Amino acid sequence: MGEQRFSDNDLTYQSAVSGGFGFWIGESVLRITLNQLEWFGNLIQSMPVLLFLAIVLSPPEAKGYPGIVIESGSGKVLQHEDANQSWHPASLTKLMTLYLTFNALHSGQLNLDEQLTASAFAASQPPTRLGLRHGDRLTVGEAIQAVATISANDASVVLAERLKGSEALFAEEMTRQAKQLGMHATEFFNASGLPNLQQKTTARDMALLAMRLIKSFPDYFHYFSNRSITFRGRHRMATNGFISSYPGADGLKTGYTCGSGYNLIATALRDNVRLIGVVLGAGSKRERSTQMRKLLDLGFTKVREPAEVPTITGIALNQPAEFSAPPFRLKGCASRPVQSIAQDDPLPVQTLTKEGSLPGWGVLLGIQRGKNDALSVVKKARSELERVRISSTPALLKRKFRKGSSWKILLVGLEKAQAGQACRHLLAHAVNCVIQSPKRMNSRGYARR
Repeated sequence: MGEQRFSDNDLTYQSAVSGGFGFWIGESVLRITLNQLEWFGNLIQSMPVLLFLAIVLSPPEAKGYPGIVIESGSGKVLQHEDANQSWHPASLTKLMTLYLTFNALHSGQLNLDEQLTASAFAASQPPTRLGLRHGDRLTVGEAIQAVATISANDASVVLAERLKGSEALFAEEMTRQAKQLGMHATEFFNASGLPNLQQKTTARDMALLAMRLIKSFPDYFHYFSNRSITFRGRHRMATNGFISSYPGADGLKTGYTCGSGYNLIATALRDNVRLIGVVLGAGSKRERSTQMRKLLDLGFTKVREPAEVPTITGIALNQPAEFSAPPFRLKGCASRPVQSIAQDDPLPVQTLTKEGSLPGWGVLLGIQRGKNDALSVVKKARSELERVRISSTPALLKRKFRKGSSWKILLVGLEKAQAGQACRHLLAHAVNCVIQSPKRMNSRGYARR
């Protein structure tokens, strides 16, 4: 006889002619050979066989990372571990971007067929991205698909700018909405989840957001179940592979940065019961999926129990935890900073340093010998421009000389008219600047001139 297997979720019984059997539980295997059965004899005889099997086959506890699993309809908390630990959300941030977008659709402020235009700032966003260029057009529906399915940063900014005029103002609205929903420990500073040391959330808050999103906008939930999208002939696979690997999984969103680790919000539906699970800070995609499977398995076991359990709005997790950095440094991330600006900077920053690829029009702010001094100039200028609702991307180009180096400081990703408006405003507030055209900024040797 060959090997025989049957499975129920992640639990599999194995028997083989090789002389033994084993139980597969999650990611580990308990193997018992025929020679070892005698060792277990006294143990088995000392307790009922069914009790022995119940201990061996009981669902593993979901521990190791901040996490929570709730029943979607009632909000019952079935399991939680450090669910109030403050954490970087990474691209889980996009759930709030989409929440506000769905709200605008529901109120008639937007419609799915409306054409949107990518600004230079939106087009300058780093990966993951749809690949929009300045001036490209796409519909609201296409932008939603790109954000929900492939976690496109450029499409997130397109939606943010359409709804509030700038990403910074949109981020303020995101935080206001979070407080209204009861997400008391969450602060947003951009629409995409790109690194910002002040952008924070908790597993509890993210589970609450997912629950509110499903309840308020069930007609848009299908966007989170897409396995792929096609945009302008290019086929792109979804970032959320968990929906294809767990029985009943049908959404929602992944997230990753060096500072957050691997995050995941997942939903699964079985026997008319929908669970929402949140895992933050896993060390790899595999760890993230393994932990989520354990969490959901545990949730589906507990959801049928008659015991009284608290709800997510009533559980004593709604007081903001003091922010602390994730207690790990992901492998391969040691040389990549979480953010290029000082920790107390309230503005999202993604600093460009590659000559020849600067987007849009720019504003030259001068040259500084020290990088920290250059960043201080950036901080002051961007803070000033936020007052007139002008968003931009910093660019620091290194100028190398025999006796040292210095930094050429620019704000880029602007429209031509925006660049003029920005420079006029800065000059009026004692910040020297010069407008730079795309051709000039991307000409050969520009950093040294």
